[in-house]
Amino acid sequence: MRGFKAFAFAAAASLLLAGSLQAQQTGLFKWMGVSGAHSRYSTYSTGAGAQDIYRSPYRAQFDMGGGFGPTVDIFCVDFAHGSNTGTYGASFTNLGSDAGSLGTTTRSASLQQYLETAFLANEMVTTTGFTATTASAREDQLRVIQGAMWEILYGAPIYYQAQSGSWLHSAIATWRTRAVTGAAGMNPYEWTVVDQRTQNQQGQWVVGASQEYLTRVQVTPEPATLLLLGTGLLATLMAAGALRRSAV
Repeated sequence: MRGFKAFAFAAAASLLLAGSLQAQQTGLFKWMGVSGAHSRYSTYSTGAGAQDIYRSPYRAQFDMGGGFGPTVDIFCVDFAHGSNTGTYGASFTNLGSDAGSLGTTTRSASLQQYLETAFLANEMVTTTGFTATTASAREDQLRVIQGAMWEILYGAPIYYQAQSGSWLHSAIATWRTRAVTGAAGMNPYEWTVVDQRTQNQQGQWVVGASQEYLTRVQVTPEPATLLLLGTGLLATLMAAGALRRSAV
């Protein structure tokens, strides 16, 4: 029994420690432009204080220590902050392996909310749920989906300006309902939250005052994480040896 407890403890510790280190993964973010259309959004049904914003997807490159990788799509999920169009430090929180760090390395602590936005991001590029038959109607649906993504994490209604010029919200509410159900079909390990990171006076990396994004990128463990995983595995094997000796 003593050997079994040692084995179980070592196995659990190796997994937990590896997860906590991976959740602290930081690197560089490089802005690579926009690919969505220019749209208008407001927090008022009258359109008061409307903001002219490019809807997602945007484009970016990431450097996790081995140089910048290919340009990928990123989806804006934070209505309350502007985009930093330069190159800056960022944290990468995978919704699967780093779920325990949500709320610390990300602005929201809700996995459900991020999976809902992942569903909407997927719909934005696949358009499987679209009913649009014209280019104008398709653009309206894309505006709606972006508004729904923002509303999920903003926590208050967001209105979009349709092609007709009217300020609308009902379609956003419909897509939000779809997202609640659709989130169950999202693989959290395929999605990563990207936040600007800055160092405070204590040298700690904290979430910065810039846009938060979601991207379909599986962030791989850093060498230090792999080393920790190997150390944990070694401890597990040693504990297993102790278990066999205790059984003799």
